[in-house]
Amino acid sequence: MLGLLALGVPYFAAASGPGGECHAEGDGDGREHAGEGPGGEAAEERMCMMAEEAHMFGQIEEESENLSFSGRFVEFSLSENMSAIEDYTMEVPEETLLLESVVWGEVTGATYTVSGAHFRLTSDEVLVDAHNNPAAILMVRVYDSRDVVYTLPEGAKYTADERFVNMSIGDLEAVIIYVNATLSAEGGTLTFTPTSTPYHIIFRVVPAEGVAGHMWEREYTEALKIRKAVGEMRIAISDGEHMADQFAYRENVRMELKHAERNRVRIEVSGEGEGGVMLLQMNREALQSRVRVYFDGEEVKEAENLGEVLEATGEEPLYYSEPAEKGSQYFAVYIPHFSTHTIEIVGVEEWPLADYLPYIAVGIVVLLVAAIFLALRKRK
Repeated sequence: MLGLLALGVPYFAAASGPGGECHAEGDGDGREHAGEGPGGEAAEERMCMMAEEAHMFGQIEEESENLSFSGRFVEFSLSENMSAIEDYTMEVPEETLLLESVVWGEVTGATYTVSGAHFRLTSDEVLVDAHNNPAAILMVRVYDSRDVVYTLPEGAKYTADERFVNMSIGDLEAVIIYVNATLSAEGGTLTFTPTSTPYHIIFRVVPAEGVAGHMWEREYTEALKIRKAVGEMRIAISDGEHMADQFAYRENVRMELKHAERNRVRIEVSGEGEGGVMLLQMNREALQSRVRVYFDGEEVKEAENLGEVLEATGEEPLYYSEPAEKGSQYFAVYIPHFSTHTIEIVGVEEWPLADYLPYIAVGIVVLLVAAIFLALRKRK
């Protein structure tokens, strides 16, 4: 039996996903969904497929008769009385059982919705969010004094820290972050008990090698463990349509996709307290090969590597970007402190004239010097 592990830092999640047929509208509370444009259902279906192939997110399909849910990345079922999630399974690159069950017990007034990549169960006592994306995010938020019990699959290994549980499940790695709770563990059973309410438990997978963005997802999971991760947003843009799947890791952080079109995305992030790093993933065809990132209207310096952003502690924003496999692009943006901020990503032409101006100026000077030199020689 492990000793009791306590954590009292207010660090949780609001969540969202694309709604309807991979899109819907939101109200800016950190749970909004995005998707608009003239393309109709055919365009939506095409973007869903594109987002899945780029390893970004995908539609959750529901079988309401047996309360089962499946998508490109995750599959699970809901118990008949809505007291538990069962057989939470990762589908990429191969089927792997992640959690045998997550049990929160009987609840009052429970209902659920499926909105694109996002499953949500609400009740008077419990809120549950699951995301059909490569990180297989699963969050349980509890408002009363009940325990939540996680049962791990056979063969799963884990170690526990005061803030999180490290897990290995076959070839996959995962982490469970818990807030305002203690943990007791025996065998493959993890029991979370509140120290105050509400309390939160967040499960996140590090996608296997071969899944797009494996290294980025691994590094961001490490940032989550030390409370440096703010939230993530995955945005697909094509033919005037856009979709987004997002998840904020801090309770007081709100993220809203304000504008999305080819070569221009604008996100509003608001909150309180110390800064952190936001993770963004976009389909590569939505951007030129060169981008500029702006923070509150000012151009942001690009870091030398991802680690520099994840370790940043200064007063200036910083970003790093890199293409991933399967046709997506990752961005990490360091936010120095919180109030209300705007992050804008703009695609620029491959080699705009402005980038050449210094070289053109030098060339003109060289030509003038050469011309003067030749003129002087002729006079001699």
